[in-house]
Amino acid sequence: MYTYIHEIAEAAASKRYKVWASTLEFYFFKTFGDLRTKEIFDIIVEHPVTSPAILDLKTCINWTGQREQLQNAILVAIDKRLLHPGAKTTDIIEFYICAIRYLRMIDPSGIMLGHTSRKINQYLRTRDDTMRAIVSCIVDDSLGLLTTNAPDGLSANNVEADDEDSDDDTWVPEPVNAGPDLSSARRRMADIISVLANIYDNNDRFIKEFQVYLADRLLQAVDFNVDRELRQLELLKLRFGEQDVQHCEVMLADIAESKRVNVNIQSRSQGIPVSATIASRYYWPEIEDEAIKMPDPFRELLESYKAAFAITKPAQKLSLFPSLGLVELELELQDRTLEFKVSPIHAAIIHAFEEQDTWTLDSIANRLQSDEDVLESKIQFWIREGVLQETGRLQYELVENLPSTSLTNSFTQ
Repeated sequence: MYTYIHEIAEAAASKRYKVWASTLEFYFFKTFGDLRTKEIFDIIVEHPVTSPAILDLKTCINWTGQREQLQNAILVAIDKRLLHPGAKTTDIIEFYICAIRYLRMIDPSGIMLGHTSRKINQYLRTRDDTMRAIVSCIVDDSLGLLTTNAPDGLSANNVEADDEDSDDDTWVPEPVNAGPDLSSARRRMADIISVLANIYDNNDRFIKEFQVYLADRLLQAVDFNVDRELRQLELLKLRFGEQDVQHCEVMLADIAESKRVNVNIQSRSQGIPVSATIASRYYWPEIEDEAIKMPDPFRELLESYKAAFAITKPAQKLSLFPSLGLVELELELQDRTLEFKVSPIHAAIIHAFEEQDTWTLDSIANRLQSDEDVLESKIQFWIREGVLQETGRLQYELVENLPSTSLTNSFTQ
């Protein structure tokens, strides 16, 4: 009898111990989860070095069921610290990218990411430079978006099969609180680029903004080296398909054709010191040309190139944009020789000082038939380089000789 009573007592004590240990463990995880929840914004900002903290937080909320508390904390934090006029759009995009990565780690079902994305997307739609910032973040690739494979083994296509018909062994039922706007096929998109591109519910704005970016990059490629841009386009084709980026492919083909045409023209025309990027009119974004009357030597070179192009490509018509491009200059001043690569407008401004050493802003504007505000900002470049100096209100003079300076050091003991 004593042994039986003793066993009962031990069993009761063991049960009380297990209950106490379980309660203590729950309290520990909840306390730690509360701490990490308060720090969630800073944890996301410090990605990727805070990955261990995210794994700890995932363990805690899985044990204590604090998902809703964490979700609310994220929404409050981004409202207070991110989604306001003082934050740069690029900073918001970078935070969004880090949040996508971490929220997928914490909640593979996508519920938390869905609620967070909806709030951030709604705010980003109010900013005019959102797509420009997204393209900049992607092509800069500082966060490895282009070179990172689609997460969780998903394909590079944007659409998955319905969950019920999928053969994926990792499939889990749709959460009860998913809601009609957060279906699995919508949440579990192939990669982060797709999530960002679909802020406006389709890819059109992203593709158009990428075309503008690509056009700008290609027009600056005076050596026709576009290997980086070609690689970026190939990676984007894997995500959006060839049809969406067809215009971009034509633009890159134009660069290769431009290189061949320029070699042909220069070999036939005894080395005209002009090369041009030849863009197919219907495939490039609208190219804006600043109003300016180029100096006669510049115009003569451009007309010579145009005539040579007419011989090389008689079936095509060439329209020139003289304010675009790059001009290689060598300035011979009395005490120095300087070399520059500048825009045609910068070159046209400094060319005016070959005729006379002093010009006023309005006289240069009349000579070049351009806007005074535009020219004033361009003249500041030559002032910073020590080639011009402002001698009066909107009056500029060529600096033929730099002032000599002598330093006198005196020491007292």
